Amino acid sequence: MTAVTPRHLKYVSLVILALQNAALIIVMRYVRTRPGDMFASTTAVVMTEVFKVVACLVIIWLEEGMSVRGCCSHLNENIVQQPLDCVRVSVPAFIYMIQNNLIYVAASNLDVATFQVKTVLKNASRSFSIV
Repeated sequence: MTAVTPRHLKYVSLVILALQNAALIIVMRYVRTRPGDMFASTTAVVMTEVFKVVACLVIIWLEEGMSVRGCCSHLNENIVQQPLDCVRVSVPAFIYMIQNNLIYVAASNLDVATFQVKTVLKNASRSFSIV
């Protein structure tokens, strides 16, 4: 059996991210174009971000040996004691949130082909930045 190297992990992560994005777009397009009441796109974006925060907290908790004290210490060292780094990360995060809201608007108003081309180009640009 071969060991998992960082290089392998990078490509596995890329494939999983591509599959997740493809599934997200298919489901998003379906729910935004079906007849009936629509949900607010901002609610979906906020709930996605809340899920990401919870997932990150669980990962930190696991990395710190399932210790709440270790998790709190890690968060204090990397967030509270480094506010400038938090501000640097906040700007792209805010732009990403706006982009996600605009994707819901696009899913509601663009035809399927245009929306799919936009999605593929967005995913390709993300992939090149990762690799």
